[in-house]
Amino acid sequence: QTPLHLAAWKGFSDCVRALLKAGAGKDAQKENGQTPLHVAAARGSLECVNALLMAGADKDSEDIFGRSALDVAKKEDVRSLLRYFGRPKPPATKPRAKDISKQKSKSRIPPGAPLPSADQEQPDSF
Repeated sequence: QTPLHLAAWKGFSDCVRALLKAGAGKDAQKENGQTPLHVAAARGSLECVNALLMAGADKDSEDIFGRSALDVAKKEDVRSLLRYFGRPKPPATKPRAKDISKQKSKSRIPPGAPLPSADQEQPDSF
């Protein structure tokens, strides 16, 4: 058992966040295979579960009995949070800046080249 397991068991979310920030093993396993996320979920500590999930804890990790954190969670709000983190991420709807610059770099007109006037005939693009 690690200090992160103990903090998760006690529901000390500030301590959980501090330990994670200091580099504590978010997926460290006890002898029974339980991670800090299992412990926080079993105790019903929504804040600790959230902190661990936001830090990237493996929500699918199983203990020696084949149970995930969702399986051991008793409180519905904790179960809902674990299910929410299990959903696939929706596709981004807004283009990212790096994608826009990639599109600009693929422009057919080289930088510094004169732009065609509106009355010039344009070649087919396909």
